[in-house]
Amino acid sequence: MATVQELDTAMQKNSVVTPLDVRLALMDYADINIPLYQEFLTDEMLWKCIEWSVSSFNETPPVIYKKYTAADFPKKKLLLDGAVVEALRLTALKELRGEMQYSDGGVQSSINYKFPQYNALRQELEQKVAQETTATKRSLNINDCYGALC
Repeated sequence: MATVQELDTAMQKNSVVTPLDVRLALMDYADINIPLYQEFLTDEMLWKCIEWSVSSFNETPPVIYKKYTAADFPKKKLLLDGAVVEALRLTALKELRGEMQYSDGGVQSSINYKFPQYNALRQELEQKVAQETTATKRSLNINDCYGALC
């Protein structure tokens, strides 16, 4: 049975986007994640985000008959942005679960509550990804239909 490291190396050779790319787009590095001083999302989580992005592309209308993978995805930036949307969804959910409100002497505050910011970023990028997905799939459909005539 292969180790996680061996699987990670094999997947990196076959993917147009890797967890390193997604981590860079999210700026998810231990030295700048204060006060945690650790990466927020694991490589396994980021691989799942890439996988979910590919699935979302394949399942979103308009229908095209080729099912893409991370290895042959038609646009690297679209796959990266889709993976970032999924990563922001995970991060927003994690923030929502970690939220704690308290009150002391009439002063109310929240600890670890950045859900609205993460969710707003996710929604903005998700809209961009949806538009780009539709445009890309239309272009792929036209190219499949007319080929070199376009």
